[in-house]
Amino acid sequence: MTVNPSLPIDIQTMRATAHRLLADDAEPPSHEELEALTLQLRGHLMLAVPEVETATLAAPADAGIRVAASACIGEARHLLGVEPGRSLPAGIAHAQGLARSVHALCRHYEAFNSGPVTGDHWSPAQLAFRRWAIHGTRCRVCRTDDSHCERGRRLGDHWNHLRRNPTAAGTPAPA
Repeated sequence: MTVNPSLPIDIQTMRATAHRLLADDAEPPSHEELEALTLQLRGHLMLAVPEVETATLAAPADAGIRVAASACIGEARHLLGVEPGRSLPAGIAHAQGLARSVHALCRHYEAFNSGPVTGDHWSPAQLAFRRWAIHGTRCRVCRTDDSHCERGRRLGDHWNHLRRNPTAAGTPAPA
């Protein structure tokens, strides 16, 4: 099976999995169901954390969403390192924590990707960094090799140029 790194994360599936444990009328899962849900939620977190983190790093430093998303990412990483208790209630509590974290990351992902990013909210250098960072997390070559693909190198050079020379803001982004 090949993975397409350019596909967005599936917010609806993530939310449906989290809802299974967080709904007011949710039935307690069996031990086997709980194991499956916990693994699903952990997988959702492993997919969502890098996506939200990339968007967070590209956000302006003084943006409130950046602070909130960073805290959410920290909590998700903490939960990924915690082992659930052996009893069913302890396992359910752990899975509910994972589910709340998945739900929060989904909200942040949607907030960062709720429309086209325009110069009204981002500087040209920030936009260039965001393009470069997103490419680096999705490009197979850039993720697995210390060198970058040609497009990654062009995007990085464009960001460095804008960062060092803010007057070049009218420079078009590389394809």
